[in-house]
Amino acid sequence: MPSFARRVGAANSALEVLEISRETGFDLGTPIAAAGWRTAAAMIAGSGVALEIAIFDRQGGLVASSGFREA
Repeated sequence: MPSFARRVGAANSALEVLEISRETGFDLGTPIAAAGWRTAAAMIAGSGVALEIAIFDRQGGLVASSGFREA
């Protein structure tokens, strides 16, 4: 079986990458949500706005969340 990285590199879509990560037990959603939170929070820093990034699959299921906190 090819390595996780090789399989992900050969994937044709984000959906395929998500399926590979689920199959192998690799938590892909949490680091993506965290990176999204950091990017968005940098844009609104000091505004007093609380922010949460949620990642959903195509069926509407929650894959991961950054948690809701002030930027």
